[in-house]
Amino acid sequence: TYTYLGHLTEDDLKGVEKKSILGVLGELESICRFAVDAEASIGKFEEFRLDFALVLLQSGLLDKRTLGLGIICDATQAVLKKEQVYYYKNDDVEGPKQEEQQVWMDSGFLCKWLEEKDVIEYLYGESLHVELLSRCVDIPRFLAMYRQLSRKHVDIMWDATRGFLIIIFLIFDI
Repeated sequence: TYTYLGHLTEDDLKGVEKKSILGVLGELESICRFAVDAEASIGKFEEFRLDFALVLLQSGLLDKRTLGLGIICDATQAVLKKEQVYYYKNDDVEGPKQEEQQVWMDSGFLCKWLEEKDVIEYLYGESLHVELLSRCVDIPRFLAMYRQLSRKHVDIMWDATRGFLIIIFLIFDI
């Protein structure tokens, strides 16, 4: 199932509603929570959920991109809550409202995943979209809270401000 869902194309995703995607993810998570080795199953599922969110984020469909971004932002909030770190919830993010359940991943895993997948580069680089920027403040804030927002990230974000006044305001809000 993970392999199939992880390789869906933009054309495959076009006709799929947000509710359906969230329903499938919710059912997969429920199955994992009742597995014999639930902790390992949840770990694999959470990693898959992030990878699938990246597939959605990198699609050309704005509704799927915002959904993918919402899933990633929800992961940052879940980790902050798990680690009992003060956090700011961006209510503008359009993603699943996760139930109060224990998460497997920690800040080290999520920071490494965000870096390896070049999420900041994607959001603030050539694929920049104002609608996504207004919803992604949780990600650079999360990295900054764990001292993982690098000079390279700041430079990429700064370069994104050139020519767009609204982007300047969005970035300074972080």
